[in-house]
Amino acid sequence: GAIPPIVMPDSAYKNLVYTPVTPCRILSTKILSGTTRAFHAHGTGAVMSTQGGNPGGCMSNNNKDAFGYVFNITVHHTAAHGHIRIFPANKTGSVTSIVNFISGAAVANSSVVKTSINYGKDFKIFAARDANVIVDVMGYFDKPAKAMPDTYTVKTSVTLANNTRKVIFTPSCPIGYRLISGGSFSSLWGMNLNSSVANSSGVGVNVNARSWRCDVENNSGASATSTCYGYCLRIPGK
Repeated sequence: GAIPPIVMPDSAYKNLVYTPVTPCRILSTKILSGTTRAFHAHGTGAVMSTQGGNPGGCMSNNNKDAFGYVFNITVHHTAAHGHIRIFPANKTGSVTSIVNFISGAAVANSSVVKTSINYGKDFKIFAARDANVIVDVMGYFDKPAKAMPDTYTVKTSVTLANNTRKVIFTPSCPIGYRLISGGSFSSLWGMNLNSSVANSSGVGVNVNARSWRCDVENNSGASATSTCYGYCLRIPGK
């Protein structure tokens, strides 16, 4: 018998990340009344040209299949009232219209369209009446990419005379970063670090301090420089 189409479970479409792209035309073609045609949501110039799309290609998601796309869909120069439906290429159909059109008018709609993954073509369009259809891709939904944490260091340097003590504060972490630790470095031995802590007057284990505090004392016998550091971190995409 026929091999059933590969269908991704609904759970695979959760927690996706949206990435906008420069709008790109993926198809401009006529779909006859009562018929369904399958199309690519991305591809090289050769692939897009066969659909009436951009001859330079539309490389949404680095030319890999995504779980869904934002399309701008236009139906124009129709001879009768009707509608079109869009659904994943590995599905047999849909009962929901995406654009309802009237004779002689151009009607457009932007919509999120669920697509098939690693199936060949990405989506299908069914036309209830003859329809001239244009589709531009505006962005895509895909799984979050793995990325290393982004770090940022804040610091303040102070020169202390011998037998002097000073509390040094770093600048605050940039907006979007969280302070995770800190420390101190001195140019000479004999610079005592009395304390090195997050700078916060809050009480509790989650005070979210934004700068670091160093209490240093110079007993080196000469003037010396001490630098207080704060280490900031953010998770890309958060």
